[in-house]
Amino acid sequence: RVTDHESPPRMSMTWFALGPVAAIGFYDGFFGPGAGSFYALALVGLLGLGLRSATNNTPQRFTGFWPWVSSHS
Repeated sequence: RVTDHESPPRMSMTWFALGPVAAIGFYDGFFGPGAGSFYALALVGLLGLGLRSATNNTPQRFTGFWPWVSSHS
């Protein structure tokens, strides 16, 4: 369910960063539009955040990280 109520996470932050965040970052590098929606859905579905918390955390946590990694590799 997509609500403001948080639930227990289904995976750790480490696995989340190595799996869905990497895949969405790859998508973002090629296509771009809509990546924030995928991040929000992943945060709600896999980390158990509420929808409001997930959409607030999307830009700060993930959108600046993968472009930085790719430019420094």
